[in-house]
Amino acid sequence: MYVHKPNDMDKHEHFIEYLVYIVVRDIAGNPITVFCLAASPMPELHLTTSPLSELYLETSPMPELHLTASLMPELRLVTSPMSELCCSDSLMPELRLTTNPISKLCCSTSLLPELYLTVSPMLELCCSDSPMPKLCLVANPVPVFVTRLV
Repeated sequence: MYVHKPNDMDKHEHFIEYLVYIVVRDIAGNPITVFCLAASPMPELHLTTSPLSELYLETSPMPELHLTASLMPELRLVTSPMSELCCSDSLMPELRLTTNPISKLCCSTSLLPELYLTVSPMLELCCSDSPMPKLCLVANPVPVFVTRLV
């Protein structure tokens, strides 16, 4: 049986601090692209305002909330056993690749089309308030509801 030792926590905290240092150093040295890598058992909240592209690589057993205002495209690769909520206000198209066993809710206000590639055994709900068309590609054994307010 594994017994958690305080010394192990110190090692983990030191490792996390080192990762944060590397990320901050890379952001300061390269303002073109922001990379956020997260592996966390707790919910995550990302509030981002950026005129440049972003890449999110995340693995989390808890829900995630992304609020983004960006002028450039985004690529999100998300693997989560729980629901995902993505809200965005963007002037450029977005590409979301999601593998999720539970429902996915995507709400967006965008001036350009959006592409959703989703593999999910549960319900997917896509709501869009956009002057441009939206494309949803879904491999899903459960009915998919797509609502557009154009």
